[in-house]
Amino acid sequence: MAGKKVALWGEGTSGRVFSLAAVCRGICDELLVTGCDLRQAEKRVWELRRASEVAEGRVAISVSDDAGIADAELVMLTSGSFERDSGLHGTELRRFVRELEGAVDRICQSGFDGIFLVATPRAELVTELVRRRSGFDASAVLGLGTVTETIRMRRALADRFVLSPKEIQAYVIGDREGEAFVPWSQVYAAGKSVAAVCKGDAALCGGMRQLEESVVGTALSEGMSQCAAAGISLFKTVKAILRDEKRVLTVAACPEGEYGESGVSLSLPCVVGKKGVEKVMTLDLSGRELDRLSSVCDRLRSLRREIT
Repeated sequence: MAGKKVALWGEGTSGRVFSLAAVCRGICDELLVTGCDLRQAEKRVWELRRASEVAEGRVAISVSDDAGIADAELVMLTSGSFERDSGLHGTELRRFVRELEGAVDRICQSGFDGIFLVATPRAELVTELVRRRSGFDASAVLGLGTVTETIRMRRALADRFVLSPKEIQAYVIGDREGEAFVPWSQVYAAGKSVAAVCKGDAALCGGMRQLEESVVGTALSEGMSQCAAAGISLFKTVKAILRDEKRVLTVAACPEGEYGESGVSLSLPCVVGKKGVEKVMTLDLSGRELDRLSSVCDRLRSLRREIT
């Protein structure tokens, strides 16, 4: 793991949870805290260094200026001042985007040419904006997306069918703070199609929909617990990149023709490795699911036009 440097830009709660997990598990060699108030950054570094004293690995932790992130493998964009239990809208969203564009400009001017990981509100929208602003290849810009919701959905289904989560294939796709959904045509439990099992069983079908609502529908109303879960999901995503795991995660990514879409970012199952998004997986969605995904993309494009 020699030479693995990660920069944490900003002071969002999910980023703080990630940084603690990263230090305790020794996921990288260097962790830089930057892009936020100097006093807050120094306090955070002190806290992390104290935690590292009893950690598994040894991570060098420091406050960094812009120049220090030039050779980072990954920069994680977080945002504390705009962190909300619900989505950003209108003037506040525009102000957030302007500040974010300034951050991306500074990061790029430092000489950074690694991977951007977006851990801000409106991750799907912001991922596309960062890609456009930076000029980076689509594979090198990704967002947290619905990684947390997909993990929760698999565990909920595993509990329902009394199986290990490893025996569940399921994804939450779309726009987490707009419209995210489970494409049930692609849900399998121990190799069996859940849609086929539910066919003709209204009670079971209704139970599956309630399960989806309990996972996806409450994602924005859980406050601090959601931020903590997001921090752990960020850790899993960064680990997949730094260790080149080729892991399939529902990150926010920019499709280039997959599902007939481009010029937009949304949460889709992707192979994540050392190059970032190494492949956008193409699910065999039903016609209704494709229409729903297309509708999500149209709304994201419309929102982008409104704020840019």
